[in-house]
Amino acid sequence: MSSLDFLTSYGLAPLGLALFVPAIETFGATAVLGTSALVCFLAPALAATVPSARDFAHRRPTPTADV
Repeated sequence: MSSLDFLTSYGLAPLGLALFVPAIETFGATAVLGTSALVCFLAPALAATVPSARDFAHRRPTPTADV
């Protein structure tokens, strides 16, 4: 799970940094930083509500007996 988190976070960071300045020029620093903070708090909370996110693990198939 940690590697998936890092892949997404570091993979999208350059895009976010490239869009930050134009967004601040368009909407203002307070709006952009407030929205960013809101997303940073809500995204993990919403991700935790997805049932498959809580059980994100590799599962081995159960062996079946040959009859």
